[in-house]
This record gives sequence, structure tokens and C-alpha cells, in this order.
Amino acid sequence: MPRASGRSDGAAYTNVQRLNDDLLIAQRTDQRKGTWYLHKLGRKWVRRSLNTDDVKLARSRAYEAYRVWQDDPYADWLAAIGSTRHHLSFEAAAQEWLATQAKDHGYKAAVIRKFLVPYFHDVRGITDIANVDDAVVGEYRHWRLNFWKEAEQAPVPASIKSAAKQTAHFGQPSAATLNREAPTLRQILAYAERKGCFRGRPLPEVPTEPSKPNPRPAFLGGDFDKLASEATKWIGEADTDQARWRRQLLADWISVGRHTGIRLPHEAAKLTWGDIRLDTKLMHIAEDTKTGRRDVPLNNKVTELLKQMRSRRVQHAKKARQRFTDGEHVFVLQDGTQFKDLGKLFNQLIERCGFPVRTDGSVYSPYSLRHTFATFALAEGMTGDHVAEMMGTSVKMLKDHYKHGTIDQTRRYLEERGLLSDRRTPPVGSNGTIQPPEELPAGDWRRKKLVIGTGQKLEIAAD
Repeated sequence: MPRASGRSDGAAYTNVQRLNDDLLIAQRTDQRKGTWYLHKLGRKWVRRSLNTDDVKLARSRAYEAYRVWQDDPYADWLAAIGSTRHHLSFEAAAQEWLATQAKDHGYKAAVIRKFLVPYFHDVRGITDIANVDDAVVGEYRHWRLNFWKEAEQAPVPASIKSAAKQTAHFGQPSAATLNREAPTLRQILAYAERKGCFRGRPLPEVPTEPSKPNPRPAFLGGDFDKLASEATKWIGEADTDQARWRRQLLADWISVGRHTGIRLPHEAAKLTWGDIRLDTKLMHIAEDTKTGRRDVPLNNKVTELLKQMRSRRVQHAKKARQRFTDGEHVFVLQDGTQFKDLGKLFNQLIERCGFPVRTDGSVYSPYSLRHTFATFALAEGMTGDHVAEMMGTSVKMLKDHYKHGTIDQTRRYLEERGLLSDRRTPPVGSNGTIQPPEELPAGDWRRKKLVIGTGQKLEIAAD
């Protein structure tokens, strides 16, 4: 039965007709001609004109759009309703593009919500993304650089504010921050170009900001041992259960980051117990992360640590009459809620350790634990492609950031303490043959013996 709908997105609709559970059509009440609109497609309220005031033709076009959408939700179903994408607002283009993104979806959504839509849609009112040119992008850059400075003069909009600390002035964003945000804008514009919005015109350029490298040093030699030791002592000095839990959480967070190389805090924050396979010693990183889903093998040390963390959490939940499931996040506070940010607590621990100030001005951060993992893994003999796969990065990045001097220093440290793991390269026999690991299954190509040939190159030995 036709029915009326209330106002939505600034427009009132009437004669809303439900064609099926995923498909609604309706008419706009503010038009002289009763043009029909595709009102809802799936879970999305699309409100696109069907370009007709004939209800039978409107239904036909809506059903055709529905068929195309069912086959592929990202296909050009708008063509089925007689619409061109030549007049797509910036906000619509951004949301359509975002719906196609799986990797790092949360970060991209935040950039769109906090900065891109507020400027291009709210400030500039871009109803046709084709109107975005180099000058508009340049003006956006100026607006973005001065956003928090201007926000000091008025309350931060609720749609942009994401934490209490953002009510204060952040200062200008760094070049590195702008460069992290820029790909989202570039990809939205490229998406609109593929849909024909720019009508063959060149895309506006989103420049890369010149920036200085800001490396985060790894914990070399005994520095990580000192960090872990101080973290344990700090737990024992806590005077409340809440402080003790948070410091224990920090110590666990540090150890997991050191022995897996996952990104802190972003990838760690998304981990649930369902992502941890303690039986097969494997950690599944979520799809909605910077480099997408990957599997990280767990060594014995971090496996035992995760077992202890899970047991501690289960016992606490039982005692507090809380419900524990595998869907719960790994790093949680006493009440089972996700931790917000352990960065401040981490900095307090670093200050407590009293590490000497580095001459290059670099300081330890949670990301240093990722660098520590890579440095130790390479020193232990893991191949670059293996380390890159575990970390969700590239071999080129490893070559650019991890130098032989640092790796050799770490290898000597491990050798002096007898800490080299079984992952290092097997010893070379007297005949120059490298024996393969015995535990490999029969037929595995890695069971082939390797010999050091001329020029110190590895060659497969003859059977």
C-alpha cells in the first residue's frame, strides 16, 4: 500500500512503495511533477531519480537496478535507472568509494568524516565532484593545516570530534599526517573519474608534502630486556587493582608487539580471541587494517604469554560474573571493554627506564617494538620475504630501514647469550652442504640439499 514518509536528508517523500524487502520507490513531495525515485536499495537509502513519473516504468527500472545490484553491489546499477554519474556530489562519491574498501576501512572512514566531507561538502558545497580542481585541493590543504587553530575559536563539531582531547588545539598537522590522509582523497577522485564524472578532464593533483624521515629506533642489545624488566617491577608497585591491571596489560601489549611485529596500537586493538589459534600457534590479523588480512605465526614465548592472558581474563570474568566469549578483544580493561590507548602509559614506562637521549633526536614509541621484532628476526636468520610477509610490509622497506650493522650487532648480542633461535640458517657441513630440516614432509622441495657453489652462491645438490 502506498504510504507517506517523513522528512529525510532534507527532502519529504510520499507514496512510498515496497517492491520487496530490499527495494523501495517513492515520490518527492516538493516537485510539481511526480517524479519517482529509487528510495532504498538493500540497506542503503539511495534516493536517486528514476527519471519518470510513470509508476510502471519506475518499477521496471527499479527492478533492473535491483538485478544489477544483486549480481554485483559495486556494479553501475545507476545506468539501469537512466542516471549518469556526471553529477555526483563529493559526499556521494566518497561514500560510494568507501563502500568498496575493506583494508583499513576505519581509518579511511575517519578521514572522510572528520575532514573531507566537512570541507568539500559542508564548507564548499560541492554538489558535482567534477568541480574539484587543483585550486580547490590547494584551498583544502590550507583549511586542513589551520583546522584545529580555527577550532579553538568555537566548539569542535560533534561529527568531527572523536575524543575529549580534541577539544584542545592540536596545532598544525605534520607533513607525515597529511601524506597519510592524501591517498584517501586521491582514490575518491580516481573513483569518480572511472565513473565518468570528470568527463575526460585531467584529475586534480593531490601533492605529496615534503617531509623529514622520523624513524622510531628499535630496542637494541639489552634495552628490550630492561623495558620488560621495568614493566614487571612497575606492576608490583601498583597500589590499586585498576592500576595493576593496566600495567599488566601494558606489559602484555609490549611482549606481543615485540614477538609478532604487529602494528601498535591499531592491529592489536582489533584482535579478538577468535583471531588467536593457540593450538596451531597462529594469529589472524583483521581485514580492516593497513595491509589487510594476514596470518602471523607465533613462537613459543608469545604463545605461552597469550595462554596466560586468556586464563587471567577468564578467571577475572568468572569472578566478576562477566560473560567471556571468543569474540572478546584480547587487550581489554577489567570490565571487558577495549583499551583506549596505552601510549601515555608506555611513555611513562620509557621515562622510568632512563634510556640515554639519542643524538639523532629519535625517541622510543610503541612502533619501536615492531622495528625490534624485524631487527631480531633478521638477526636470527629469517629471510627478508618471510619477515615482510609476517609484518605485512615489503622486502624493499626492510632493505631501506634495516641495515647490516644493526642486524650484525643484534646477532652478536644473541650469540653471546646463546639466544639464537632454530629459525637461523642451518650449519654448513664440512663438504659445503646445508642439510635441510628433518621435520619437513617427504616430497617438500625444501628437503633438497643446498651446497655452496662457486662465488658463494647456493645451488641445489644433485640427488
